[in-house]
Amino acid sequence: MPRARLTTAITSLALVWAAPALAQDMQVTTEDGIALTVQTVADGLTHPWAVEVLPDGALLVTERPGAMRIVRDGALSEPIGGLPEIAARGQGGLLDVALAPDYAETREVYFTFSEPGPGGAGTALARGVLTGADTNAPALDNVETIFSMNVKSSAGRHFGSRTGFWPDGTVYATTGDRGERPRAQDMDDHAGAVIRVNHDGSVPADNPFVGQDGVAPE
Repeated sequence: MPRARLTTAITSLALVWAAPALAQDMQVTTEDGIALTVQTVADGLTHPWAVEVLPDGALLVTERPGAMRIVRDGALSEPIGGLPEIAARGQGGLLDVALAPDYAETREVYFTFSEPGPGGAGTALARGVLTGADTNAPALDNVETIFSMNVKSSAGRHFGSRTGFWPDGTVYATTGDRGERPRAQDMDDHAGAVIRVNHDGSVPADNPFVGQDGVAPE
């Protein structure tokens, strides 16, 4: 699942959790001897979790407690409206975000989050249309949850999650084992899995386990 866009963004900037901006760039050397220059471009965020770069260079940022914002020229937008109910507890909350490959035409944004439901919470994947991205009141319209973990639990850890796209148009999302490791070995349980669905949430006919008993088709 390609994630080069996220890696590039994170290695070239720093989103600081409610801390004052740095007076100068920070020089960092990785364990592999790679020199990085880290520059603070925004502060005041609460547990920023994922970053996606918009076509105009602004940053779409998720905050784990349940907010999504746009960072433009160091300024934070108001929280993006239209998000679904999010179970923000423990390691759960608003997680990854990715622009649809045809974002320039559709303005579709995909994101993962911990979804409340019977038994507790589980990882879910949703999509919506971003409007007002160049204003201080952006919103997601027509939000639809296209995948929900089939077994929710009360644990507050190991939700995952990353999401991305394959050239054939399918959408991938990863889920955590929810802190219950045996669940990742149960093929009929979405926990601890790589999920593949079509952009509308339907199951691709060529998924490797479609039609097999005791296996979730996603």
